[in-house]
Order: sequence, then structure tokens, then C-alpha cells
Amino acid sequence: FDDGRSDNYSNAFKIIQKYNLSATIHIVTGYIDGTWHPKSGWRSADGPLTIAQLNDMRRNGFEISSHGDNHISEKYDFKQSLEKLRKWELIPEHIGFSIPNSTYSNKDAKNFIEYLSANGADYIRGGRDPRCYSLFSKIVYVLYKYTGNQVFYNSFNRFNLMSLKAFDRYSLTSVVVKREDRAATLLRFVEI
Repeated sequence: FDDGRSDNYSNAFKIIQKYNLSATIHIVTGYIDGTWHPKSGWRSADGPLTIAQLNDMRRNGFEISSHGDNHISEKYDFKQSLEKLRKWELIPEHIGFSIPNSTYSNKDAKNFIEYLSANGADYIRGGRDPRCYSLFSKIVYVLYKYTGNQVFYNSFNRFNLMSLKAFDRYSLTSVVVKREDRAATLLRFVEI
């Protein structure tokens, strides 16, 4: 889950506990402490999670990770986020980082990954593939949104399914999930 939105606690946390699962929350630390405010129109449930809620989630098996302090992919922003997460005692020595806004080129990523690794990060999670923004993908997404058809979902989301190596130790898979996605649709997609 990205950003640190309050509905992660009020909704997702209960369901995940019910099924004895775990999850990772990539939080924007500035959103949590009120030093950063999202753009107008940014869907954020009823606001950010509290530090107490995050600690409850962490104690119950959730991984807390950085999504930046001001929702950007910059070295100083990661450092600020990491300092806050450690101050709030939400992370162990190492942490993951999720690229905000899915905007980081492969060329820039190598330098940033080296910085993250040297400063306590175990992995970096990428964002959407640039092909998701093509005219074809946008049309297929609209068709999926209005029909709910699995074929359209698979066609649109195939670029969002990523496997990446994190510091040559872990293989991670990530898929973007939108509000209108149904659980059965996601399960069929992941099974492909």
C-alpha cells in the first residue's frame, strides 16, 4: 500500500489480519506528520495514518517502508523520511523504498539504488511502466473500467506487472491496483 492513508488501517488492516496475512505500507512521512500536503484532488481516504496506527500495524506483521518525505524520489527526501521512520521506531536497521509517482528512469535508478543501499535500504520498488501511458493502454483501461472485462484488465495491466531484482538478493513482483479492481479480477490476473 502506498502513501500511508487512513483507510489502510480502518479497512485493509482488518481484512489482512483476518486471513493471517501481512503487507507492506510505503508511507510518505511528511503526510503522516503534516509537514507535506498532497495536491488537491489526491485521493487520500480521510487523511493519513497516525504513528500509533502504524506502530500497531508493525507489531502485527506489517512492514513499514519509505515512500519519501515529500513524495519525491530524491536522495535528501529519502534521508529525511528515513530519519523520521527511525525516530518513530517504525523500522529496523534496513528498509525498503517505493518510488513516488512512478517517475524514475532506468538511467537514474542505478545511482539512486547505490545511494539507497549505502543508507540502509534493502530494496527499491518501481512504479508503473511508461507503456501504461500509451494511447492503446488508456483506451483498454477505459474499456475495462466500463465493462469490467478480464481481457481488457489483463491487456491494460500487463505492463504494470513487474519483477525486479533488489540489490541482487530478492526478486519482487509488483502490480498496480486501482479502486475499481475486483478481487476476483486481480486473482485471475496474478494466476496468469
